[in-house]
Amino acid sequence: MSELPPLDVRLPADGVSVRRTVTEADVLAFAELSGDRNRVHTDAAYMAGTRFGGRLVHGAFLLALVSTASTRLIEETGGFAVAYGHDRVRYLAPTFLDDTVTVHYRPAQVDAASGKVTSEVEVHNQHGDLVTVGTHTVWFLPENPDERTSP
Repeated sequence: MSELPPLDVRLPADGVSVRRTVTEADVLAFAELSGDRNRVHTDAAYMAGTRFGGRLVHGAFLLALVSTASTRLIEETGGFAVAYGHDRVRYLAPTFLDDTVTVHYRPAQVDAASGKVTSEVEVHNQHGDLVTVGTHTVWFLPENPDERTSP
């Protein structure tokens, strides 16, 4: 196994942001794709009578938007990277259908020797409420298959 060259990419200091209004079609398609058809996401009549008053967006859907943000960051660097993992993800407030969420994805820790970049993640709704937080790490690698290594 070869040693990785030190990380040599320019990271946007302010990170990147992704904004999306989550529609009913998004939630239903995600329920089908993921197999998570829990009624908190799919049953409007049931959820109308709960403390939430309406259906909730899947937390994993919000994490998919985090992946969108990480892809944009990787594209801005021109580098080659793969997801290494999410940590300390917390859903602090509910996200509802038709909410507009903004994912803020900001590099916070760079390990140039390993090529790993950990970003702070915050997701806010259209009211400015912080609904999700966590960290996400991507691993920048050489594109040459002869230089592959394991974590």
